[in-house]
Amino acid sequence: MNVNQELEANRRNTAEFIRRDPARVVPVLSREDLVWDGGSFTRQNQRQVRGHAMALIASVQQLPERRTVEGQSLTPEFILLGEYGADILNGDWFYIEGVKYEVVFVHPDRSYQTKAEVVYRG
Repeated sequence: MNVNQELEANRRNTAEFIRRDPARVVPVLSREDLVWDGGSFTRQNQRQVRGHAMALIASVQQLPERRTVEGQSLTPEFILLGEYGADILNGDWFYIEGVKYEVVFVHPDRSYQTKAEVVYRG
């Protein structure tokens, strides 16, 4: 198997894993622009980002402490897994069954999946 075939196989496997359990699928993210007002950042221009199915998975390992876009230190408890072209950014948030979650870190390698670390927001 050459590198391109392996990459395509990994992309297919990621897509299949996400779709295997529809209860975990996150179809929509919310996003706001962060605007510096001279003393702090404020969130403005809320919008929804659609397009790729993503799965929320409880992390089985201790993840490192991360900072939210506002600077708060938190330890992520979940992984948000999307296909390689998924549009996920730090600060995005979403709801599952009325519970809010926020993305605090997106892994830079998006060659076959998009992997983000997520905190519970209540």
